Amino acid sequence: MRRLFAAMAPLRGAIGSDKELEHVKTTYSIKRNAINQIKQALRRSLSDPLYETTMKPWSEIKHEFEADGSLRDIYVENIEPETWDQFIAEIKGSKYEIDFYHGDVKLELPESLFLIKRLQETDPTILCIWLPEKIQINCHFFVETEIELDVSPRDIQNENAYLQLLKFQEWLSKSMKKEVKLTHEGAQELIILSVFA
Repeated sequence: MRRLFAAMAPLRGAIGSDKELEHVKTTYSIKRNAINQIKQALRRSLSDPLYETTMKPWSEIKHEFEADGSLRDIYVENIEPETWDQFIAEIKGSKYEIDFYHGDVKLELPESLFLIKRLQETDPTILCIWLPEKIQINCHFFVETEIELDVSPRDIQNENAYLQLLKFQEWLSKSMKKEVKLTHEGAQELIILSVFA
């Protein structure tokens, strides 16, 4: 600010009296403070979780989990293979129980997507993640560019189960530092709820 006021010195004659110059300085300071307050508000809003849909009460969202023969998909989009490896490490170190299958054989979850893709050359793979309320979330490791999981709506039939699903999405978002979407099966544009924690 000192540099700005020094730069104003040649303009003093054009501005007029000291009183007018002081008015210019005060106006600048007020505007600068307002801009700083806006910046701080933006930083706070960006650092807070986005709960536009996740905070809907169970009574307003339970219709999205009516058993209709389809699954509900969970997506983390636009990722790199390294993000998959991070997901694998995070889920292995989490509180959630997991089971990993290669075909019909139960194995320890490999350390990387590369190793899982090698296994898929002979048989499909599936990772089962067990949440409280007997909720089963499945991961099939389909593509490198997004993490896709699925859950049966039959597992989300009460408020406690719904809250456990939200907690999982919040955990996944914090772990990946990315938005996590719950959608209808095969319809990524039909978002039921979204978390960016």
